[in-house]
Amino acid sequence: MPDELEPLEWHTETRKVGDLVPYDFNPRQLTAEQHQKLTESLRRFNLVELPAINLDGTIIAGHQRTRIMVELGRAQEEIEVRVPNRELTQEEFKEYLIRSNKNTGQWDFDVLANAFEITELKDWGFSEQELGIGFDDPNDGGDGDGGSGGPKVCKCPACGFEFQQE
Repeated sequence: MPDELEPLEWHTETRKVGDLVPYDFNPRQLTAEQHQKLTESLRRFNLVELPAINLDGTIIAGHQRTRIMVELGRAQEEIEVRVPNRELTQEEFKEYLIRSNKNTGQWDFDVLANAFEITELKDWGFSEQELGIGFDDPNDGGDGDGGSGGPKVCKCPACGFEFQQE
């Protein structure tokens, strides 16, 4: 970044959802299931994570949330958005677009296995593959019961922790 650009500072403003401009080259997509889960989340918790926009109103982060809000008939609703103190360069815009959507966090699968119900984790967006359900048991005939009719032993793909799924 050239030295003459002032450091980015973000502040909160309000905008109508329908006035926000989707970025034509946003690479983030949702599967039908992810779309459903995000819709459920917006209905249950409303808009918690604020979209970020450039000075011209182009969405940098929050494309899917704002798109679903429009689908839900909320285009005229005013929401809070994060706005920079100056126009982002094309390089800054593209970098933040990717960084804001790329999940770099890791999960403590021991805590997930011991403090949360598998059905809830699946309802909230985890896949069976992420939870290690049904992938390490060669005796599993595809019916999810480990082939024995009893509780299924699951193994976390990240840490190797084993637990039983009822």
